[in-house]
Amino acid sequence: MSVHVFRDRLALSAVREAVAEDVALLALLLEHFPDASVVAMIQASRFPQGLGLSLRGKAGRAALAALTSAVTGLTLAAARLEQLAADHAALPRRSGEDVMARLVVAGQLIGAGDGRAELCEAARYLDIHVMESLGAYADRVASCCREPLYPALARLVAAYARELRDILDGQRPAFAGALEQQEWLGCS
Repeated sequence: MSVHVFRDRLALSAVREAVAEDVALLALLLEHFPDASVVAMIQASRFPQGLGLSLRGKAGRAALAALTSAVTGLTLAAARLEQLAADHAALPRRSGEDVMARLVVAGQLIGAGDGRAELCEAARYLDIHVMESLGAYADRVASCCREPLYPALARLVAAYARELRDILDGQRPAFAGALEQQEWLGCS
């Protein structure tokens, strides 16, 4: 095995882990109300800058900017936290979590496997269960929230899923410095 192939397989393993962790974190933030301690933690960690998968597309960069602005603008004032709680309560009533739950499954499929077959299974799963719902999901979240946090998270989730699907389809490298053709990508 050449040094490049070994390096790329190690990088693929890191990408798999990063995707699984990113998706789990995004789901956690959308599914659980961010109380004052969570708000302080995400601000201190400079979220979303530490996502494992680097979003490179225009929509991904815009979503990152919107979420960074929303997180930076969060305050621990009681009125803001009350509005976040109201926004969060509105999300389950709009059944937005079904898209997120399906994205979590895709992240688990990616994180659990170690070969091309598992990546292609995750790509098919995304195509069947996630991709068509993304725009409507982000629109539903935006329509029921007054604070910018949840709509920004939903836009990030949509951009993340689209870029992840592009990676699985072989349309862009999964990591900086990747070889042009990877045997484990191109699941279209």
